[in-house]
Amino acid sequence: MVRDLFKVEKTANVYSWMTLVVAVSPMIAPTVGGIMTTTFGWHSIFIALAIVTSFILLGCYLILPEGRKPDLSLSLKPKPVLKNFLAVSKEPQFIVYCIAGGFASSATFAYIAGSSDVFINFYHTSEQEYGWIFAIIGAVIIGSTQLNHLLLRKYGSDQIVNAAMIFQTIVGLVLIIGTYFNWYDKTTLIIMIALFLAPHGLTNANTTALSLAPFSKNTGSAASLLGSFRMAMVGIISALVSAFHDSTPLPMIIAMVMTVVSGFVILRLGKTVAALTRKGRLVKNPQ
Repeated sequence: MVRDLFKVEKTANVYSWMTLVVAVSPMIAPTVGGIMTTTFGWHSIFIALAIVTSFILLGCYLILPEGRKPDLSLSLKPKPVLKNFLAVSKEPQFIVYCIAGGFASSATFAYIAGSSDVFINFYHTSEQEYGWIFAIIGAVIIGSTQLNHLLLRKYGSDQIVNAAMIFQTIVGLVLIIGTYFNWYDKTTLIIMIALFLAPHGLTNANTTALSLAPFSKNTGSAASLLGSFRMAMVGIISALVSAFHDSTPLPMIIAMVMTVVSGFVILRLGKTVAALTRKGRLVKNPQ
């Protein structure tokens, strides 16, 4: 719908606002849920969910504008759906930014999967203190998401993604080395993780916009493939963090850093291959 309702050059800004909402929600929800459970009992959670869902339904029906009209001749029929997926997967820009962005975005979920064990069991913080740590790092990510609005006034999405991944790669390597040699106490580790995850708001919004930019048709298919790949990566990375758990921060840190490094390598290789392909086409068709 973002791709349908906004011009290509505006989509990265819109995705930044969406990323803000997605980042704020998990910070607020546990606190509100805890208060409700303590005050009204656990049944109140489901009542609250029903109320919120009702508001969402009303908002979709009364306020949300319609994007592209659906093609009812194709809707949910396996053959045309698969055909659209195949057409989308042939677009080099989509493949490069979908995969690179999927890997880079997984770093945040590697942190979510492992951070409670690291801070509560390894550093012996209280549940309340861990909540504050989670909120602080979440606030840093939100800040970078809103910084994206300012950066897009001077730089393209591609430039922002490239710079953000270079920064994360450098900070990430320092983070792995320091964790391996036990350089960091709890406070220093929080600062380093915050620095490393700060560009998440930049890479997530801009890789999403760049992935969907080539499409004026099949946008829904492209968005569904993009979302499916990211969710698959999140599940795999979270499982790996749990599988290699050794009661130290190292497995979480390695997973966080390697996802970003992998995304950066894929980005650079993909752009190089795409450039060579375009050059080859120009040589074959000089006119």
